[in-house]
Amino acid sequence: MTRIISIIFLLTVSALAVAAQTRSLTAGVARADITPSPGVELWGYSNRTGPAVSTLDPLYARVLVLDDGRSAVALVTLDLGRTFGQAQMNLVRSGFAANTGSAT
Repeated sequence: MTRIISIIFLLTVSALAVAAQTRSLTAGVARADITPSPGVELWGYSNRTGPAVSTLDPLYARVLVLDDGRSAVALVTLDLGRTFGQAQMNLVRSGFAANTGSAT
C-alpha cells in the first residue's frame, strides 16, 4: 500500500512540475519580394554586359520568427547569389535593432 501511495505521489508531483514548466511557443512567417527592377546592375555573372532587362524568377526574403515569451529568434533567408559583406551585414543588424528594439 505504501508503494502505491508513493508512486501516485511521485506521478502527481511530476505532472505538476511539467505543467509549471509549460510555455507556449508562437510562430510567425513573412515573405517580401526583393526582385530587382529592370535596369539594376547585377552581380554574380562574369560575362554580364549590361543591367537586368527582365525577370525570369522573382526573388524573395523570407523570415520565420519563434517566440516563447522570454526570448525570440528569427531565421531569415534571402534568394541571393552570395552572402553579405561585413559592411552590408552591419547595416542589416543596425536596421534590425532600430526596427525591433532587439539586439542581434
